[in-house]
Amino acid sequence: MRQFNLELMRFVFRWAKYNKNLIVIFLMVFVFSFLPTSFIFASNENPTQADLQGAQAIESGGSYSGGTISEGGGKFYKIAVKPGEELKIFGNFKNSGESVLCKVYTKFFRIDGKQIAGDSNIVSIPGGDKVNLFFLPGNNSDSANYPDNMVYYQVFVSKSTLGSYSFNVQIDRDKKDVGSETDAPEGFSGALEVESGDYKDNFIGKNEKCRIYCSSDLMDTYKVNLNKGETLKVMITPADSLEPHLSLFNHRRQLTIIDRAQNPGQIVEAEFTAIDDAEAYIQITGPSYASEYFGRYDMSISVTQAETAEIDLYEEGESDYFYEDEEFYEDDLYPDDLEYGGTEEFDDEFDDVVDGTGSVDYDIPQDVKDVQKTIKWFTGGFLAIFITLVIIGIATFVFWVMMFIDAIKRDFPDENHKILWALVIFFTGFIGAVIYYFVVKRKDNENDTLQGGLPPQQPPTVK
Repeated sequence: MRQFNLELMRFVFRWAKYNKNLIVIFLMVFVFSFLPTSFIFASNENPTQADLQGAQAIESGGSYSGGTISEGGGKFYKIAVKPGEELKIFGNFKNSGESVLCKVYTKFFRIDGKQIAGDSNIVSIPGGDKVNLFFLPGNNSDSANYPDNMVYYQVFVSKSTLGSYSFNVQIDRDKKDVGSETDAPEGFSGALEVESGDYKDNFIGKNEKCRIYCSSDLMDTYKVNLNKGETLKVMITPADSLEPHLSLFNHRRQLTIIDRAQNPGQIVEAEFTAIDDAEAYIQITGPSYASEYFGRYDMSISVTQAETAEIDLYEEGESDYFYEDEEFYEDDLYPDDLEYGGTEEFDDEFDDVVDGTGSVDYDIPQDVKDVQKTIKWFTGGFLAIFITLVIIGIATFVFWVMMFIDAIKRDFPDENHKILWALVIFFTGFIGAVIYYFVVKRKDNENDTLQGGLPPQQPPTVK
């Protein structure tokens, strides 16, 4: 077996010696295969500002058509679409002959030239192929990339010649939220203000693939103004296709409670009691792990006055007291039968504790301590795993560098051997370094050890 391996290595070295050009070509293909196509070849599909500025304006309800487009050519159109409005374009594309296969791209772009949605289509039927494209913009941080709510539609031919095309434009305005004229925003800023009542036919949608259909309406955020002691109750009834997540936030925009549906169509509910006169926030979204979700939901909101009495806090010496109807509670931040909150003095102290700038010498409930221990255990475990992986990664990199340097500096019988081993280590990484260590370096070290253990050879004497 050892003799076979030696013969195989000799064959490889001889082949590499007389086929250096092939090795260079192989390495070029290997390297370029990891580069994006757009880095290697220039593309005519990406629009320039001149293309967008020269786009033809279209509008909902209109029908449009175009003539022949040669390979590498295209046409741009523009239309204003507000958040919560769904743009639909229904196209019909005809090739230039019965035996001609024409490849056509239809895409949506924003003003900076970034593609929103789009896909390629092969037009092969003489009577024309149907090519549709849809886009639902959400009210989110990306809205700044749509000045005047403008969206650009492109028809681009990448292969052969397109004979003619036509398309109809439609904008559906039935995906706005809570009866407003827009989509509920993704963040807290500009959250739609709501009050007690039932709000039907709201919509959220997400699609990361963004080929034929794209939606950026990932989340809806609402704001409710509450008085101190009032309890906000929210119930979300989704469509059968939607698996909603409901979250409630206080006026500091801190999460207070979340209810996640476990199955599509499951109702979720949550409630929150205000400790001061302030707003609360409601957020509805889909599963964060899902690449896409779509669906309507009904939202029911109720605000009720809490039945507990007002609680005040005052200080006497070193002790803190709560009282209700002249009954005192000492050293208890949250009595079991009382709502927390109270005077401005208490609110200031509570703010300091929440913000981490103050401290309170109250007993922590046992269940809270258990949760804290669990969090510390998980945090410590993950930290240990992370540090271990970092150490292994550094050691692996150092070993790879050492083997690469050894291969470059080593005196091989043939210079081509050095080049080949250096390329193997460089392109195969740690695996190549390990192979080099056992095949070359370790055997070389063993030979040095054996030679060092033998007695020095005396030159033969001549008589």
